[in-house]
Amino acid sequence: MARSPSAGVGFVRAASALLSLAIFAPAAPAGVVSLDSQTRFVDVTTSGVPQAGLPVADKRIDAPDFGPFNQSVSLNFPFITQTASQNSTLTLTPDGMGAAIDATGSLSGEISLNGLNATNHFQVDFTLTQPEPYLLTYNGEVGDPRPTSPKVFVPGFFLGPSAPGTLAGDPHITEFFTVLTYSGTLQPGSYELRTEIHAIGFGSFDTHLAIGAAAVPLPPALWQMLVWLPVLLFCLWLFSARPKRPGSSRASSAPVPPGRRPDNR
Repeated sequence: MARSPSAGVGFVRAASALLSLAIFAPAAPAGVVSLDSQTRFVDVTTSGVPQAGLPVADKRIDAPDFGPFNQSVSLNFPFITQTASQNSTLTLTPDGMGAAIDATGSLSGEISLNGLNATNHFQVDFTLTQPEPYLLTYNGEVGDPRPTSPKVFVPGFFLGPSAPGTLAGDPHITEFFTVLTYSGTLQPGSYELRTEIHAIGFGSFDTHLAIGAAAVPLPPALWQMLVWLPVLLFCLWLFSARPKRPGSSRASSAPVPPGRRPDNR
C-alpha cells in the first residue's frame, strides 16, 4: 500500500520538532556541591612512645576515594594495646543540590594497659557554586575515660568564605563533652572540613555537616507522622491480606438460569 504524501510530510515535521527540542532544550542544571579532595586515615605506631624495647611497628589505612571509609587498625604487645577506628561517609544528593558529610573516629585501648601513638584524621574539601544553608555539629576530645582522669576538648576546623573557622567554642564554658552547633548560609567558594585526634591512649571526634536541602529540618508534625507511618502501613497490609468470606458479593452467587433476567423475582 502506497504511503500518502501527507503522512510523509507529518513524519518530517515531527522529526524536525524533536530535533529542535534536542538542540535548543536547556541543559540539566549542574550540581551546586562538588567534592574536590579527601584525606582520611587511621594510624597506630610504636614511634615516639615512652616504653623502651618495643619493635618498630606501624599500621595505617588510608581512604582510597570518596566512598565510605569504615576501618580500624590495632597494635598489641604484652601489657600494651592501641586501636584507631574511623567511620565516615561523603554523600551528595542525586541531583547534586546538597550534601551530607558524617565522620566519627576513636582512639582506644585497655584502661589497665599502656597505649601507643595513634592518629585519626578526617579532611574533605568541596566547592559550592551558589549560596546554600548548612547545619554543622562537632565534638572532639582526648583523655582517659576514667572519671578522675583529665580530658581535653580538641578543636576542629571548617574553613571557607563564610564558614565559622576554628571549631572551639567559648573556652570559658566549653567542656570536653560539649557538642558545638553551627548553622547559617554558605556562600559560593571552596571549603575544607577537618579534624584530627592524636594521642597515646584515648580520644574521639564526631562531626556531621548537612548542606542544602539536607540542612533544612523537617517540621515537628511531619516527624510525628513518620513515626506512625510503619503502623499505618502494617494495618493496610493486614486489611488487604484478609481473606474474603464466600458469598460476600453478588459475583459469588449462583448463576442465573437461561431465559431468566437477573432482576426477576
